Amino acid sequence: MRKFFPLLISLLFCAFSISAQNISVADENRAISLVSASKAALGLSSEDLGNVKVAGTYFDASSGVTRVYLNQTYKAVPVLNQILVLAYKGDKLVSQAGSFNHSLEKLVNVKSIIPSVTAASAVQSALSDRGLHASQMAVALNTKDNGQKVEFSNMGISHENITAQLMWSSVENSNTIHLTWQVYIIPKTTSDYWMVRVDATNNSILSIDNLTDYDNWGTPDFNSNIKYPDFAFGGNKQDDNGPFNFKTTEDPSVITTASYRVVPFPAEAPTFPLGAHAIKTDPWLAAPGNATSLKWNTGAGGTDYAYTRGNNVWAYQDRANANTGSIATSASSSTPVPSLTFDFTPNYTVDPTQTTPVPNQQFNTTNLFYWNNIIHDVMYVYGFTEAAYNF
Repeated sequence: MRKFFPLLISLLFCAFSISAQNISVADENRAISLVSASKAALGLSSEDLGNVKVAGTYFDASSGVTRVYLNQTYKAVPVLNQILVLAYKGDKLVSQAGSFNHSLEKLVNVKSIIPSVTAASAVQSALSDRGLHASQMAVALNTKDNGQKVEFSNMGISHENITAQLMWSSVENSNTIHLTWQVYIIPKTTSDYWMVRVDATNNSILSIDNLTDYDNWGTPDFNSNIKYPDFAFGGNKQDDNGPFNFKTTEDPSVITTASYRVVPFPAEAPTFPLGAHAIKTDPWLAAPGNATSLKWNTGAGGTDYAYTRGNNVWAYQDRANANTGSIATSASSSTPVPSLTFDFTPNYTVDPTQTTPVPNQQFNTTNLFYWNNIIHDVMYVYGFTEAAYNF
């Protein structure tokens, strides 16, 4: 079973809401100025511009494009999923996505933005709905935006501190938009990332999103209903000169040698063309562009790890679903820092979790580490950067 995080505009809003970008006054004013100059093209009135919040903005030096994320508000409270994603080349609008709701005044269920339900009560309702039992009380640690954002502790059950944010949310199969508390919880006992919206007037659960998408595709041997393309069985040949044959001579400024035995990119599995496991040395050198400022096994704080952990990925086995990594559950290098070696030869005919005499688990963990770093490096070139709110 695999888990992945879909990249949608709605999730961008979640990211903005939970951990908003620190925007300078100058950048915010610049963004508003660009939007104001193009309001006619965007179909925005002066009143609309009085009900917006710059959720984020950044300048992409490689393309010369300024990106602006504009969140609609009503009475200074953000409206869920009402976001404009805009791109400007100089002062010219070159791209737009998203929309605003121009009937908010008629659709909101209450005219006041003072909630009848406290953030703490909303958190308790969200936990109860998700079947989670806190070992600590919901005590506010921090509040922002005049009490519209409230941070609680992890209450003994969440990987991160639990947050609640006041916002307007549409109700499914209804023409109304309700004042809600959006509660964010990452349970320690599962891999879920819950966004639970609680009605701020009566404490009922209005909607739920899980930012973790569970995916189990099956295999041809076990699921005959799944149709696989011919190349899954070696029907087509890999084009070595194709668009995925990334090569570059640019060297990141800080690199130590590391080699990994893996199913090499771009083969999706050992059964694919060129999918036989092989040693890949310093694979970040094959990444396009400048995605690597730290080597893969270096943490964000500059710590070098001699196991499958770094600034992008920490790969480890978690069959107990504890969401707690360790050196023992990771794959470890057979050589010390700074020259790392992850050379584990698999045998696909035996249990994939076997660690000895066949190091299948170590190979699989190394392969997972390698592929997630490859995904990071490739997507980085397409704007999936820190400044652009990568998830």
